Amino acid sequence: MFGFNSYIHLHFHLFLQDVKKALDECEFALYDVIVNLSSLLFFIIMRTLIRVNSCLRIKVRFSKMYSEEN
Repeated sequence: MFGFNSYIHLHFHLFLQDVKKALDECEFALYDVIVNLSSLLFFIIMRTLIRVNSCLRIKVRFSKMYSEEN
């Protein structure tokens, strides 16, 4: 039979295991959040660059058309 100190030690050990498990799960969740946010940021940047590129192409076309007319 366990003594009182062994009982406390066992429950403290189980508590530490639960804390470690929770931190590991939190770490993976945090990693997933970071990956998702970085993917979203990459998508936003690429979409913005595509739009800027399209706007620049249109501007170049209109400037060529305008210069040819004059």
